[in-house]
Amino acid sequence: MGSTKAVPRLSINDESRLVHTLWVAWREHLAERDIVDPASLTVRALTHSLDQLPPHIHIFLTGFSTFTRTERDWVGSMLERKQLTLILHGQAGAHGYHPDAPVTQMLEVLDTGHIPGHESHGYTAFLNSALAAPTTVMLERAKDLATRVPLDNVRDRLTIHQAADLHQEARAIDIQVRRWYLGGVKDIGIVTADRKLARRVRALLQRAGIDLRDAGGWALSTTSAATALMRWLECLSQNFYYQPLLDLLKSPFVRLQDNDAPGTAVAALEQHVILKLNISAGLSNYRGALATLDRNNRQDANDTSLHQAVHLLDRLDDAARPFYRLMDGRAHSAREHLVALLTSLDQLGMLEGFTQDEAGEQLLAALNDLHAGAAEHAVNLSWLEFYEWLRRDLERRHFRPSLTGAGVELMGIAESRLYRFEALVVAGCTRDHLPGTFGPSPFFNDGVRRALGLPGIEQQYAGIFHDFRRLVEAGARVLNYIAPPRWRRTGHARPLGRALTRLCTFGFRQ
Repeated sequence: MGSTKAVPRLSINDESRLVHTLWVAWREHLAERDIVDPASLTVRALTHSLDQLPPHIHIFLTGFSTFTRTERDWVGSMLERKQLTLILHGQAGAHGYHPDAPVTQMLEVLDTGHIPGHESHGYTAFLNSALAAPTTVMLERAKDLATRVPLDNVRDRLTIHQAADLHQEARAIDIQVRRWYLGGVKDIGIVTADRKLARRVRALLQRAGIDLRDAGGWALSTTSAATALMRWLECLSQNFYYQPLLDLLKSPFVRLQDNDAPGTAVAALEQHVILKLNISAGLSNYRGALATLDRNNRQDANDTSLHQAVHLLDRLDDAARPFYRLMDGRAHSAREHLVALLTSLDQLGMLEGFTQDEAGEQLLAALNDLHAGAAEHAVNLSWLEFYEWLRRDLERRHFRPSLTGAGVELMGIAESRLYRFEALVVAGCTRDHLPGTFGPSPFFNDGVRRALGLPGIEQQYAGIFHDFRRLVEAGARVLNYIAPPRWRRTGHARPLGRALTRLCTFGFRQ
């Protein structure tokens, strides 16, 4: 039996040097081809702005809690020139896993002094005590706070609600928002990182006739436009299996004919071919069944609708023809796949439909971005590889609708910066979404990131903690929804879990 030799593990320094070497090689590769990526474009723009900005211009910068190294250098240069005022939201002075740590770190890096925080309001003192690092016993802090802050003021402003599950939480948010709305409170915010909960809340409020602005958005892949696109690709890969086929033909983005014929043709195909004759796939099989029905002159089948269904299948066949040569099991360029896709979408009338839909326009922009990238870099993909590549790209992209409506606003934690509300709901405070999980980098670990001066997982969690601390003071009335307190026993979720638990109990048991 042969022995296997262990592969020596690289040290942190070796890994960081390797990553840096690869990064330098990548930058040289882009420079040789005169390609500028978005990050380099930002660096170049910031550098040039220092030379081109007129001396009488003054910039006010706010809404940030962290900066990249390039951004910090630019901010530092502008501060030295006295052409920038940096406005930070929060307090400074604490380090480690604390909501004030990001502001402290930023001021230290910029070498800028700061004014110590002043508890001008009892509610601020309550939050500072409840969310402080656990260096002192909670009971002692609670007793000290009770001598300085009337707890009735805290109870009037902050309410904690523990929901059993997502559906109960969504329903409770719907009821509370409607109560506020009927009571004359119009400036209402709903902040959550749980997009499933957000979709449920949005549906309930819209059903109640309350319009809202969704600034958080959702994955582009879940929009109706992207769904129609993926149904078309599923038709191609599954030999026009009846389920994706019917979904595609019933989509409002598919416009194969100008009159009402598509609806009649689809009904004939579904009722007489798929359901009654049990034909489940294949354009040729559908055509054969329609021809048989036409010859037999079935009384329950209208001749005109059968002919329209045949014409519909012919149009689908024409739209699929650009892909036939690309589905031979061999690799073809990504550009060829995208050209075939755009050609087929045009023949289906979907391109025109996408231009009349907000998500459809963003979908077309994504396809154009991919086409431009494929033109610059020759990448060969098989049909299945192209399908998977496109699917993942649409899942990665984010769709944000235009902000229509007024009053009630639904958003994620990052979008809530600089906002203040008459009433605020902080929802989905579960370990999966607050602080959530930051998976390890697929390329290098957290130690290598620190060695390279990149933000690590601890800084990411501290940033979420900072945003949460800011949120619970961003409304005149704050309703906080949490799940049953089952917080992780390891990792950075535990300290925030303890902080949420302290908000539930701190001072209320005195």
